Amino acid sequence: MTRSGLTLSEKYLPGYKYVNLGAALADFLKDEDLTSRYLPMKAWDGLKGIMNEGTVDGVLALENISILFEPSLKINISSFLKEAMAGRGVILKLERKVSDDYRYYPFPGDKSYYLDLTGIDTTTC
Repeated sequence: MTRSGLTLSEKYLPGYKYVNLGAALADFLKDEDLTSRYLPMKAWDGLKGIMNEGTVDGVLALENISILFEPSLKINISSFLKEAMAGRGVILKLERKVSDDYRYYPFPGDKSYYLDLTGIDTTTC
């Protein structure tokens, strides 16, 4: 897979090196003041670095993406995905299936946090 676009999978796809996004971003932010108004900007800088360093052969494979839903980081997940897909393929290893309304709910039983995948070029496997 080297095309632009988003691949969603509940299993690890062979041949790809996955970046644990939660651990990588938490490590990047470990010395930051988590109450700072600049935290969202720092988080975005960290995400850009993770995208660049994690891209191998034109593909960025990510797991443990639930940190993207942390309210204090104020991450626009759709914008993150669009930037991540610019010129590369992105694989998201998800913990559960995407719902019939084409939303991904990362936390079982909590519908207040979700990723709306409407309008994003995706492949599911």
